Amino acid sequence: MMFTIARTKRGSAERGAVALSVILLVSFLVLEITLAGLLTAYFSSQQGASQPLSLQAYTAARSGISDAMMRLVRNPLFIATTPYTISVDNASAIVTVTEVGGPNVISIVSIGQRLSRQTKLTATATVDSLSGAVFLESMGQSAVN
Repeated sequence: MMFTIARTKRGSAERGAVALSVILLVSFLVLEITLAGLLTAYFSSQQGASQPLSLQAYTAARSGISDAMMRLVRNPLFIATTPYTISVDNASAIVTVTEVGGPNVISIVSIGQRLSRQTKLTATATVDSLSGAVFLESMGQSAVN
């Protein structure tokens, strides 16, 4: 009888050690999955928060291009080699208007800013010297230096 009791105690000790190992393994896996979920949620929220800022910076830069085009329509000789600033809601744009490649080809550079975000748009316009009409030839986004 004693042999059976000793064997039963030893068997339950081994089962307890196995159960403890399984519990620790499962706990580690649950912890790892939870941490991965938290990190994913954090980085997703950071990215989502910066998108409206980038969009507002782009909108301000686009408004700067539109403002310069409007000034060219009103005054075909308008040149702003010294940058001027316009405000759009909570953002702003720094606009520079220069002649390139002749008297009728105009380069417009607008840098939109909203907090830490900046967007730079560059446009090329032509002015018809006879009618004074202004045409937007190209516009593109480029890196902010």
